Amino acid sequence: MKDVILLDKHVAERPIELPDHPYLRALKDFGADEILAGFVDAFATTLVSIFIQGPLKLLILPFCGPVIEKVGFFPLHFKKAYDIWKTTPEEHRKPFKHYFKQGIRDGAGNLLKDLLVHDPLYIGFMAAGLHFTSIHPGILSAFSYTVAILLVAAIDVTKDELLYARLKRSLFAAGFQLEPFYESRFLIRADYDRERLIAMFREEFGMTERQQITYHDQYYETTIPTYSGRRAKLRLRSRDGVVSNLVYGDTVDFMNSAQIVYTRASEQKDAIDQCRYFPVKKQKLYAMLEEKTLEVDDLPEGPVRRVFKKYAHEKGKAVRFTRTYVHNDELALCVDKIAAGEPFYVVELKTRKDKKLLQRAMRHLMIECPVVQTTHGKSDLVR
Repeated sequence: MKDVILLDKHVAERPIELPDHPYLRALKDFGADEILAGFVDAFATTLVSIFIQGPLKLLILPFCGPVIEKVGFFPLHFKKAYDIWKTTPEEHRKPFKHYFKQGIRDGAGNLLKDLLVHDPLYIGFMAAGLHFTSIHPGILSAFSYTVAILLVAAIDVTKDELLYARLKRSLFAAGFQLEPFYESRFLIRADYDRERLIAMFREEFGMTERQQITYHDQYYETTIPTYSGRRAKLRLRSRDGVVSNLVYGDTVDFMNSAQIVYTRASEQKDAIDQCRYFPVKKQKLYAMLEEKTLEVDDLPEGPVRRVFKKYAHEKGKAVRFTRTYVHNDELALCVDKIAAGEPFYVVELKTRKDKKLLQRAMRHLMIECPVVQTTHGKSDLVR
């Protein structure tokens, strides 16, 4: 689709970005450091086994590995810090010590996990194994590392889920509501006949007459945490005009709202198919506003303002687009024309729960229309 010029080179080169599975991410993060520490430990344990014998060996061996291995928790983070420093443009580059300190913090976090989880396992396995079995110390050591990596991954994911649930509870207490749904996003040339696309979906899926509404979104840079691959965006949204049944047949349309939107993309694989499917699971936490505003400082005093003051920093991109949409009780098709004059429309398919229906609609769109699928949001696609 050569006519679609994505304005961010990173987005253009990687229109599909998927986060690691939460367990895989946790395994990679702690596991890489733990494996390196394991090599250090194995080397030290082998030397002790060769050169120290008798009762002294039984006394020293369970403890030498957990002490010596600690040097293995920092080299990978120092290398990462150096790579970031080296590849950052000079005009934006901070002194190397800034990146070095971050490397120390990252390594120290995994070191703490090792102290709390792996060391007790290591000492217990090694002491019990040496006293009650004839298993080689290296096997006992490897087993303790494997168990520790799996256990820390499970703890990390559980912790993230609990923290995410706590964040949602705090937002509910502040007056936010939750709208969960699945979405898939595509780009199509601006000169493509969108009326043909809409008519095709109305006929195929039994959708309503087309409707139109204009959106104004102001995004804000934020440090709100990422949980288990869910990435958050903060925005203030205003809509021109009130239209009921906007997406799924709901009777409530929140004209002006403050929103924290968490998204996590994934690939849906059910069977061998000529198309690939990358739906995004969205959890939109929103609070309705009585007055139109795109400025955090203009939010009325209250819990919503306090939430945005806490998490919203400097202004990010402002996105204005006109949405033409049709829907039935479960599926919505939205064709969004961005006011910045981009050479493409954004086509979105949305469903509340039915991923099979979403996949069917995605397949229909990809077969019938010249589209490019992407997992990036509008704020990533515009100037």
